[in-house]
Amino acid sequence: MAVLLAGQALATPPTGIVWGAGETMIAAATLLWSVEVILARRLLLGQVPSPLLGAARLGIGLVVLIGYLAVSGRLGILAGLTPNQWFWALVTGLPLAGYVATWFAALKRAPASVVTSVLVLGAPITALLQALANGAVPAPGALLGQLLIVVAALGLAALAARRPMAARVAA
Repeated sequence: MAVLLAGQALATPPTGIVWGAGETMIAAATLLWSVEVILARRLLLGQVPSPLLGAARLGIGLVVLIGYLAVSGRLGILAGLTPNQWFWALVTGLPLAGYVATWFAALKRAPASVVTSVLVLGAPITALLQALANGAVPAPGALLGQLLIVVAALGLAALAARRPMAARVAA
C-alpha cells in the first residue's frame, strides 16, 4: 500500500492544495464510499450473491436519482428525452453495471484493501491514453510513479491470488 501511495505521489505530486467546497465533497464521497465497501463486504461474506447486491446497489441509486428529480420538480425531463439520449444513457449505464458486477464479485473473493488497490491502476491507464492522444511522454518522475503503481497493484493482486480460498473468505 505504501508503494501505491508513493507511486501516486510521484505520478501526480500534490501542489497548491487548498481546501474548499470541492474538496469537502470529495472527502464526503470518499467517506460514504468506504462505508458502502464495508457494508457490501459484510453482506457478500454473509452469502448475499454479488449479482443481487450489485442490482440492489444500482436500483437504489436509480431511485435516489429519480427521487431527486421529483423533489426538485424536474421529473418531466425524463419524458422529454429523445431516443438518442436514451441510447447514450444505456451506453454509459451498461459499463457502469459491468463495473459494479465485477467490483462486487471481486469484493466477495478478496479483501477490500486489495480490491480497492486495483482501482489505482486507473492513473497509469489514463496517463497512457493521454500520452497516446497528445504524443507527449510524461516526465521521468511521473513515469517512475506510474511504474510503481503498476508493480504494486500487480504485486497485491498476485499475493491475493496465492492465498488459499478459505483464508480469503475468512478475511
